[in-house]
Amino acid sequence: MTGRKGRAAQQNLGAEVARGRVLLFLHADTRLPEDYVSHVFETLMDRRVVLGAFGFKTDLRQTLMRFFEISTHLRSRYLHLPYGDQALFLRRTVFVNTGGFPDVPIAEDLAFVRRLSSVAGLH
Repeated sequence: MTGRKGRAAQQNLGAEVARGRVLLFLHADTRLPEDYVSHVFETLMDRRVVLGAFGFKTDLRQTLMRFFEISTHLRSRYLHLPYGDQALFLRRTVFVNTGGFPDVPIAEDLAFVRRLSSVAGLH
C-alpha cells in the first residue's frame, strides 16, 4: 500500500489500516525498551491517560546530547509535551476522535500532542 508523501499522511494511513485498539507511532531510528508492551498496557490501564510516550535516551555520550536527554525528560514530564522520537502511543478511539496527525510539513507530532493536550485539559 502506498500513500501520500509526508510523515503525517503516512502515520494517518498506518493508523487507518491498523487493526489494534492501541496505536504506537515509532520513528525509524527509535528503539523501544524490551518491556514496552507492559509499559503501554500499564499506562493505558488508567482511563484518564490520553497519550503515553517513552523516555528519550541516546547512545551518543557528548555533553550536548546529555543535555537533550534531560531537557526532553523535563519537557515531557512537566509540560506534557512528548515528541514523536519518544514513540507516542494512545487508544485508537482517541486518535480517531481527535482527527489524527495534522497535515503539516514539519512537527506534526508536536501539533498532535498540543491538540491532545487541549482536548484533555492538560494545559
